Amino acid sequence: MSNNFFCLDNRSVIKISGGDAKKFLQGLTTNDTNQISSENWLYSYMLSPQGRILFDFFMIEDRDSVLLDCPRSHVVEIMKKLVMYKLKSDIKIEDLSSKLFVYISLEPISQKSFQDPRDKNLPLRTISPAIDCGDTSMLSTYHNIRITHKVPDYDLDMVYNRSLPEEIGAERINAVSFTKGCYVGQEVTARLHHRGKLRKFIYVVESVSGDIPAKESEFLVDGKKIGVMLGAYQSKGLALINIDAIDSDSPIGIEMDCNNSRIKVIA
Repeated sequence: MSNNFFCLDNRSVIKISGGDAKKFLQGLTTNDTNQISSENWLYSYMLSPQGRILFDFFMIEDRDSVLLDCPRSHVVEIMKKLVMYKLKSDIKIEDLSSKLFVYISLEPISQKSFQDPRDKNLPLRTISPAIDCGDTSMLSTYHNIRITHKVPDYDLDMVYNRSLPEEIGAERINAVSFTKGCYVGQEVTARLHHRGKLRKFIYVVESVSGDIPAKESEFLVDGKKIGVMLGAYQSKGLALINIDAIDSDSPIGIEMDCNNSRIKVIA
């Protein structure tokens, strides 16, 4: 086996089995769970009633079950919410965090290695029993590709119960369906989608001088706030820029002040 793989220790696995598994998830997540199969991942969010992102999920069918690749930092809360919404659904919910793990790789590491649904340039993704940690350089490759293609990471780039799907490019990374039925937070998400031009967009930034800013740091141009930092890896990261705050159709190339650093929008 190639060593071009890495275990994402910030992800956990939850199993939902039973006849109502897909139907149950359909009413809770932003994507169309009828599209889940045993050969393709589906990416989705669980939202608050106000349309804010609570958690993200990669979902894949496994025999009569659906496996959820979800944030380890919130797995206890996710389990509680799933149990709360279960009601009379014919499902069983299990936390398999100690048995199954999430891997990224440049080549298949099992028969269940599939393309990341957010962007075709990203590494493959696999849910598997423990192999080993793998090569840490794979993690750098993953984040560099992800940032270049403006794919936000849940732990690095999103703020629990605050980030909006539209602002972080949810449709572009295949995280939301606007043709499925209702789900928690659907009304707000649909309204934002159909209202027209967004004020904020996600962009790639890099440090020109000084350190790359911390998450949620504010960017200033001529003393005016025009955006905030999302997450960063090494010298590059993602940011939300309010393009209405500058005299340009696009902020690409503009330099901004942030604390003691100078940051440039590069894509």
